[in-house]
Amino acid sequence: MSPEPGQGLPDTVAKFIADYEKQLSLPNDFVVRLLVEPDDWSFILKLHGVLEGAVSKKLLQLLGKPSLAKPFRRVPMRTLIGFAEKLEAISKRSVTFLEGLGELRNRLVHDVSNVGFVLDQWATDTASAAVKSKLLGADAERAFAIAPPFNPYRFALWGYALAVLAELQVATLVQAQGFLDFIDAEVKRWGPLQAEATREALLQLMSESEASDAE
Repeated sequence: MSPEPGQGLPDTVAKFIADYEKQLSLPNDFVVRLLVEPDDWSFILKLHGVLEGAVSKKLLQLLGKPSLAKPFRRVPMRTLIGFAEKLEAISKRSVTFLEGLGELRNRLVHDVSNVGFVLDQWATDTASAAVKSKLLGADAERAFAIAPPFNPYRFALWGYALAVLAELQVATLVQAQGFLDFIDAEVKRWGPLQAEATREALLQLMSESEASDAE
């Protein structure tokens, strides 16, 4: 008999997950049932999708720009991650995790032969060492110790994803005004429905922020 993924979760964690599912318009128990997803390929893609939706939604909330929801769908995840980092909505560890997950997800979706992807095999492949380090970090063994009856690698990635969601949930805007002024100017210039213009605005913003940090 298959294990019940939500069994034994503390009430606070179960509520936290349920609230996120509602915010992202996901089916009930979608997040917890990722632990028993039939294949690892689907698990990675769905986990990435949940986090991409959560990051995008939080950025719109922090910027106070819900009208940009549609254009934001075209903004690459790597840009969303950098944007969230600049707004101090996520930690350096979460940035690294999201970057690693994005690299793995892209590898899987851009080659149909990867539909048979297996986490256990990936974890022992030396060619995957760099991405594995980004995803699992130095403290993965602790997650492995409490993973049974679930796949330990899947359980560790799922746990890190929850940590990212928790950071996003409590994030507040620390250095908003410069970002807001920039977005306001670009939206006024190009119009709120110009998805490509909004995307370019975000890319320019990230470029300028990185250049400023390097000075």
